Order: sequence, then structure tokens, then C-alpha cells
Amino acid sequence: MAHHAFGIELEFSNVTPRQIEAAFAAHGIEGMIAKLDGTPTVTAEINFPPLAVCPFAWRYIRNVMEALASIGTDVNAACGMHIHVSNAPLADGVTPASFSRHCIEAVHNRQPIPALFGEPLDAIAVRDIVLRYTAAQSQINAMHPPSRTNNRHALPLTDRIARLTAASTIVELTAATHNKFSTVNLIPWSRGTIEFRQAASTTEFEKVEAWVLFVLNLIRWTTTERLDRSATVTTEHTTPERPYRAGSRIDVIWRACRSAPGGATVHELMSLTGTSAVNIRARISEMRAQHGDDAIITHTQQANGHAYGDGDDLARYEIRERWTTTQTGAAAIRDGVMSSIWAGLDDDTFEWWQNRIESLAPRRRA
Repeated sequence: MAHHAFGIELEFSNVTPRQIEAAFAAHGIEGMIAKLDGTPTVTAEINFPPLAVCPFAWRYIRNVMEALASIGTDVNAACGMHIHVSNAPLADGVTPASFSRHCIEAVHNRQPIPALFGEPLDAIAVRDIVLRYTAAQSQINAMHPPSRTNNRHALPLTDRIARLTAASTIVELTAATHNKFSTVNLIPWSRGTIEFRQAASTTEFEKVEAWVLFVLNLIRWTTTERLDRSATVTTEHTTPERPYRAGSRIDVIWRACRSAPGGATVHELMSLTGTSAVNIRARISEMRAQHGDDAIITHTQQANGHAYGDGDDLARYEIRERWTTTQTGAAAIRDGVMSSIWAGLDDDTFEWWQNRIESLAPRRRA
């Protein structure tokens, strides 16, 4: 079974980072980071090292929670729990326990996290995870205190379902969200994680464990049960008409390359914007990073009928309005496989959440 790593961020309302660090030292805990948080009424935040589910990781988390309890750590309605899940499973041969130990040691020694991962998730799988979460938003709201519903630091994506459904790349999926402050945040993808932001902070181990297991199962069910990696998929792609601030130089470059057949040469773009060839190429690279390599065609100066030595500003860039790609052996979501957020969740964790939902119901009705 593929294991995804996870990291936990918890916010608190009545202790300082220095007090937390002292508690960790007293309990012999290494690898934790305590720091200030900029949210009003939040006095400190802690970041766990990356871990993977195993008895060793659960003991580590339990020890951290016990250290926090020893100094009377508390939370308020402004405090959140954010779970980062690796966007790739652990590499073959890497056990959850060895991974967790390596990461604790790396953070303690202020070293980079070891590169112990396999291939990242397909965009199709990420889309399915986000859509399953969002389709069940009312159920997930019931799993958390009322303060975490429509929270401005974890906005639901229910108004973005059409855009999410149409997206076929990580770039497009990220653009379809509310950026960082979404229930499911894809901004950290480039740093190797997906962030789940809706849960309330806590000082109770059981609440942390239950939310981590729920999120990891959401990902596992999509990747092992719903994803078909042998499909032939045809995808229609489009570029936005005007994605940049009106009147900016990059806006002028985008429109010139997208509006005319064959796009525009570097020389023409220099004339339109009053900037150098180096600057034009930098803006084109920025566009590629945001919209994908396939969105922008480079026509070399030789393809335009010029020879080497004619100058370095005769290449032409064309931004496609739309194009189609066909991929064999691609990822697709299987028809007829259950999409419920509870599918595949172990009985103990399912029961814990049902009891939690029942206990929170009076507060949601108040």
C-alpha cells in the first residue's frame, strides 16, 4: 500500500513559542518548530516534521500533545489545524517509521527533508480529491465546530465546482480555487504538499489522529479505487483571454501573442512595450510557468525565414486560444466507483466521526 506523508500545523491562544519550546525540551521532544502566528488572538503556532502513519509517528504526536498539556495550552475559535499531505507517496522500500525518524532528525538538525518520495499524483486524482471533498462540504462542516464553516481562512470551493471540473492540470486546478485560503489549498504543490485547512485546532491527540486518518483515506480511496491509469483521454485546453492586469506590459505581450495568427515576434513585442529582448523572454517564461508549456508555441527565427546572425529578436511567440491533447495510458476516474468521503475509512475512525458529528449538532443548531 502506498503511504503518503503528512505534516500538522496547530495554532494556540494562550502560550508563547518560547514556552512551547521549553515544554518540548523538558519532554525530550526533537524536530518540532514553534513560532509566532500573525492572526489576532493566536499567540503561537507549531509545525510538526513530516511523518507517515505508523505506531512510532502516533507515539511522537501523543508525546507532543502531552507536552502541550503540561503548560496548559489552549485554543480559541480563531485557531486552526492545517494538515499538509505529500503530493507523492513514499518511494518503494521506504517504511513509514524510517521516513518519520529521518524527517524528525532532519528538522532537528536544520537540514532539508530527505527526498524519499515516488511520483506525484496525477492532476486527475487531485481534481477527484478536491471535488469529493467539496461535494460533501455540508457533511464536512458537520464534522467541525461552527467557527470552521465558511471560515475566511478556509473558504469552501462549492462556488468553484464548474471550474474545478473543467480543469485538467495542477495549474488550472489551483487557479480554480480561492488560492491559499481554501478548504483544500493547492498553492504548496510546488513544495510537495496539498494542504487541508478546515479543521479547528486542538490539544487532544484523538482529534488530530481522526482528522489525519480521514484526510489520508480520502486520498487513498481516490488513488487506489477510483483512479484508472490505463485510459485513453482526450482533453480540450483553453487559455484565458486576459489573465493579467489591464494595461500592464505583460498584458500587452499576452494579447499581442494571442490575438494575431502566428503570434508576435520579439522585435514587435519590444516595440509595443519599450522593453528589452531579455525582458520579453522573461515574461514569456513567466507565462509558461503559469499556463503550461503547451499554451505557448515558439517559432524560431529560422522557421520565420531568417538565418543565424540576423539578430536575436526575430523569434515569434504564439499563445494558443485552444488545443486538444490525446493521451494513451492516462489517468481517468472509473465509472461506478463510490465517491463518498466515508468510502474505505476504517470502522473505528468512522464511528469516532459519527459520534463527533452528533456531539457538535446542538452547537450548530444554536
